[in-house]
Amino acid sequence: MTALRNLVLVHQPGCQDRADFETIARKVQELADDIEAFVASNEIPSSFTRKKAAARPTLVFSPGNLDAFRPLRGKIYAGQPIPKLEQMARMAAAGLPVPAFAEITPNLVLSEQAFGSHVVMKPGHSLSSHGQDITLMRRETVRYRPPDQFPPDHPPA
Repeated sequence: MTALRNLVLVHQPGCQDRADFETIARKVQELADDIEAFVASNEIPSSFTRKKAAARPTLVFSPGNLDAFRPLRGKIYAGQPIPKLEQMARMAAAGLPVPAFAEITPNLVLSEQAFGSHVVMKPGHSLSSHGQDITLMRRETVRYRPPDQFPPDHPPA
């Protein structure tokens, strides 16, 4: 059968393995011969892929924000950044096991029962998922610091 629609999987080099996206594209085409599935890089505009995708109804999927790749048409499902505390709250609300977590506020007291003897301090800024500014410390030493007391090169929250 001739493909009637497209599926564009947008890959972010350095964040995902392109081979995974290619495997998914092959599997989609095996299961639905009316869909042409292909992978686009999010680092470049991919003019050929954009034009090819515009020729038919298209679904675009990207786990993260669309950067350089901008489709000409189609329904787009693209991920968006979610603040760390919201991520944790969503997972907990969905019934997933998550460690105790809290925002550090001026009057915060962390209970030993919930947090144990040590805590991992992880800032909410986007680079924290790459291991930056993560600190292991004793629970009782956790204290709020106003933003004006952080060094000038400290990332924003």
